[in-house]
Amino acid sequence: MAAKSDDTAQDAPTQPETKAKPKASDALNAALLNFSAEAAKNGVSQQATDAVTQALVMILGSGPSIAAYDGLLQAQQANGLMYHNAVAHQQRTNLLGMAMTAKCVRYMMDPQSDSLTAEILAEEFKA
Repeated sequence: MAAKSDDTAQDAPTQPETKAKPKASDALNAALLNFSAEAAKNGVSQQATDAVTQALVMILGSGPSIAAYDGLLQAQQANGLMYHNAVAHQQRTNLLGMAMTAKCVRYMMDPQSDSLTAEILAEEFKA
């Protein structure tokens, strides 16, 4: 077998070294460990420290789900308000339609009672 030359190693591009960014969970772990160490120095029992640490982790871990729930709740509230406004508008339109139908029927039964003029129509649609 022929030996490989070192020329191929020099031709390969080198990538710059990047430092890994610390994660938020690393900072949280460090803070919780620091809390636990300080509590142990001050004579706090390990059970109390564990209980407080678990409560803090639970609170911090549930933040995104609470934010998502709030977003869904607001979207549903806006959706309900939209449907409420649509129904109210439809009811008002139906009421105006029934009033106009009654006015037209009254005019057909007795055309001399009051003429169906633009003033009467404008009066009907003031509301």
